[in-house]
Order: sequence, then C-alpha cells, then structure tokens
Amino acid sequence: MLPCAEHTYKFHMLHVVSTPIGNLKDITVRSIETLKTVDTIVCEDTRVSGVLLNHLQIQKPLIFYNDHNAPVVRPKILRLLQTGQTVALISDAGTPLISDPGYKLVQLCLEQNIPITVEPGPSAVLTALIYSGFPPYPFFFGGFFDKKFLHELQHINGTLVFFESAKRMLNVLDYLIHHHIPRAISISREMTKKFEETRRGSLEEVKQSLIVKSIKGEVTFCLSPLLHSIYDQEAIDALLQEHMKTLPPKTAAKLVSEMTGEKVNTLYKRGLFLKNI
Repeated sequence: MLPCAEHTYKFHMLHVVSTPIGNLKDITVRSIETLKTVDTIVCEDTRVSGVLLNHLQIQKPLIFYNDHNAPVVRPKILRLLQTGQTVALISDAGTPLISDPGYKLVQLCLEQNIPITVEPGPSAVLTALIYSGFPPYPFFFGGFFDKKFLHELQHINGTLVFFESAKRMLNVLDYLIHHHIPRAISISREMTKKFEETRRGSLEEVKQSLIVKSIKGEVTFCLSPLLHSIYDQEAIDALLQEHMKTLPPKTAAKLVSEMTGEKVNTLYKRGLFLKNI
C-alpha cells in the first residue's frame, strides 16, 4: 500500500512543488510556505531557481538535479530523506516531473516507502491547451516534439501538446505540412508574461506568420484533433480485410477505429459488406 501524507513515518517527506511558468505572482501561498520550511530544495538549475527564491526572500541549501547528473545525485537526495530531512523538488518552471527526471526520484521514494506530497500550481501544458481553443479532452502530451512520436500519434483523434524551441518551429511546421498532417495548430509563447502571445490557424497560415514575424524563446504548441481522416476508403478497406483474416468483424472494426478515428459502427457494417462480396 502506498504511503499517505497524513500518517506518521520515520522518514520526512518529499514535496513536489509547482513554480511559476513566467509571472512570479502565480506561485501559490502553500508553495511559498513549503519552500520556507523545508530543509533542502532540489532544482534543475540553481541560477533559474535563484531568481524565484531571491524574489521570495528564501535562502535554503540547493541541490542541482537534472537529466545529466540524476543517477549520481538521486541516491544523495534519498539519503537526506532517510536521515530525516524534508526536501522540496521544483523545476525551472511549472510542475515538476513534466519533461524532467523528477519522476524517477518519486518512483524511488515510493519504492522506499518515503512519503511524497504534491503541491499543484502552474502548468505550461494546461495553459497552452486552454489558449489553443481546441477541445481540452481527450488530449495527449508528448513532451518535446520528436518526429518519431508523430508517426505513432498522428492517428490519435484528440488534441496533441508538445514543447519546442521557437527557433525550430518553422522546421516543425515544414515537417507537418510535408506529411499532410490534417490538423490546425496553436503556438503559445511567453505565457503569463507581459508579452505573451498565441498564434492559431492552419499549418500554412501559422507558418506564414512566423516568416513575417519570428518568435523567440521556448514555446508550447498544440495540434488540433484530426480535421479529417488521413485514410482514404481504399486504405480503410485494406485494413479491415487484413484484420478480419484473424479477428471477428466487430473486433477488427474496433481496432481499425482506434487507428483511423472512424466510427466503429460504420467500420463494422463496412467489414460485413467486404466479407460477403
């Protein structure tokens, strides 16, 4: 059974604390209280976290923890917790564990019966999702954009959310356009800051806007649910016939529906027709 925060333990606790994604005023009262009372703060970059902590007038020992040093530093953090220290885990911006090595530390704590508590707050993923105007569910967060991901995700009929650097966005758009991905796009940058901006439209429209006026910094972009199926009827029929060689028509229809986004009932009727011709 996993530990719960309200019970008594021989270990102190790991606090997973969300920090602002831009506007320093977005930090919660609870997060401020925690950062003031913990023994040690684990962060991605001491320089970035130092700006927030100086703003809050908080001075605590900082541990540098990122993808490069995580295997060496993680056992040290665990030992601090095992010897009675209370530790806060923060990221450079937003909620820890989203595209950082924090989840491995949480996994290790749970394996060792060290309690954790999550103190929610700002999230670039959810903020960009709302700004996009696309359906908020279902949505899939794919971390930093990778062309390999899109091959696996392009058939998902939901909103897709990715991180990316502004300087690479034109290349990303060229890739999406070249592969005829039938989705609209929303690009958000500088969220919660003075010059925050979101550009929405077709892939071609947003590409042209970036050519006319480039953007800087880190961005979070969303791809809309499929505007139309990327499969033509011939391709759908081929999939149905292939899967019906080993599966009943209804099961084959469900499987092809997951791949194409077409309705199961429509595919089932089509499968029966193909089976009888």
